[in-house]
Amino acid sequence: MSRTSRHAVHLALPLLLSAPLALWACQGDRGVPPIDGETSGGPAPVEPPMDPQGEGPVLSPAKAPSAISGGSLIALKDGVTAVAADPDRDRLWIVDTKKLALRGSITLKDGDEPGRGAEDGQGRVWVALRRGGAVVTIDVATMAVTARTPVCAEPRGVAYDAKNEQIHVACVGGELVSFAAATGLETRRLRLDRDLRDVVIDGAGLRVSRFRSAEVLSLDAAGVVTKRVKPPITLDYIQRPFEPAVAWRTIALPGGGIATLHQSGLAAPVPDVTAANAYYVDPCNVIVHTAVTVNDPATPQSPTAGGLQVALAVDLAIAPDGQHVAIAAAGDRAVATAATISFTSRPSPGSPALRVTRRGARTAACGSSRASACAAPRASPAACSRREPFTGRAI
Repeated sequence: MSRTSRHAVHLALPLLLSAPLALWACQGDRGVPPIDGETSGGPAPVEPPMDPQGEGPVLSPAKAPSAISGGSLIALKDGVTAVAADPDRDRLWIVDTKKLALRGSITLKDGDEPGRGAEDGQGRVWVALRRGGAVVTIDVATMAVTARTPVCAEPRGVAYDAKNEQIHVACVGGELVSFAAATGLETRRLRLDRDLRDVVIDGAGLRVSRFRSAEVLSLDAAGVVTKRVKPPITLDYIQRPFEPAVAWRTIALPGGGIATLHQSGLAAPVPDVTAANAYYVDPCNVIVHTAVTVNDPATPQSPTAGGLQVALAVDLAIAPDGQHVAIAAAGDRAVATAATISFTSRPSPGSPALRVTRRGARTAACGSSRASACAAPRASPAACSRREPFTGRAI
């Protein structure tokens, strides 16, 4: 990503939002006359579930959709081409982001579920097959699979080490497997903690994230774990503690270090919340929110921008200049973008550490992003309809 032009980043990121959407259903007696053989006094006939918006029958796919994962877009170093993994259809889409045109696609085996990928020094793209137990190498120019290499039962993260010309693959089972990029031969296999997610090249070592715990392992050149860090426990606007978890995406920062997009959950008794926006959106009642934590081995602290009002954020990208960030939110069907990203360990009270603005405005949740509003009685309905920027604050 660090070698990709900003133009490609902004045009290609909307392709990330291919996450499946849940269908809501309702059913009940709609006054349908009794069918043959029944009387009006008998049980009401059972109708197919209906879509409350379109009033059409709810359809179930023959193949269950894949899990939402994020990280399925690779912007290539030519600044024009993007490769989008489509886990639902077991395909890879090749896109020209300058012409906004589809160049073609590559069909994989049924059930492969392609996910994260990385481009090597020769322009080949390596893609992890989440349920295929392998990585595939593709030639973008010819749009063909040139190799399929078994790696582990559930591969997840992929990274290219340009200095050593190696591909590293992180697996759910705890395997961290390295391959020579030129030959595809395995060069090293480490056994780490389970539930590995992303692998990132950071200087001479590697950083490997764990999904559910949001822990990040630091490895030296010999593959020895030298450090373990987690995003800090943070306090919200009214001093409630939130514990980090679910590291959706961990990426390298242009100037060194990493950024982790994760969730943080309320580490206290859950209040009697009836509002539908208690997840992610309402800063006063939220019990789970989106956060971004920056970790730099050179600094003792890991500043966090928390309380970002985007629902189910699953992917993060930062432009090569380090001053533009985009967050893909599956729950909002949107890409949130920020003009600047700035993390501070000791921000002034009330100062935003990460401001996120969206493509298009959205009505703010009832209440306000200000602490004073959370401590005061609930705002009036008129106040709830005003439009506000989406702001995260380091805490």
